Amino acid sequence: MQARKQQLEYDVDLCEKKLDRATKLIGGLGGEKTRWTEVAKKLGEDYINLTGDVLLSSGFIAYLGAFTITYRERASRKWQELCKQERIPCSEHFRCAAAAGWCALAHVRGPTRRVCADWALLRGGMDLPPFRSCG
Repeated sequence: MQARKQQLEYDVDLCEKKLDRATKLIGGLGGEKTRWTEVAKKLGEDYINLTGDVLLSSGFIAYLGAFTITYRERASRKWQELCKQERIPCSEHFRCAAAAGWCALAHVRGPTRRVCADWALLRGGMDLPPFRSCG
């Protein structure tokens, strides 16, 4: 009889722990729903802007690699304006590296540091000459 009582107490304690863990898990997943809803909304916007962003990225990579950051940014803004005039959807704040889904970390004569992602994308991620950060 004593062994049965101990087993039941153990089972009750185990059940309480499982219930507590399940409550915490469900509470955590509730927050995930909000986050996933926001991510889905952002992906929907990105999907709408995909055509213009790919167009701008292609032009950026094909034509602007040899120019300074200032010129590339000015040309990029001008191209965005042209896309809007032609009703081609594109991101409000277009960045070539963001459109490519790429984050640049490049080794620049010393420890790794964050550099202009667009510059590193154009250079193919290779070691770059000393260059001011544009982040």
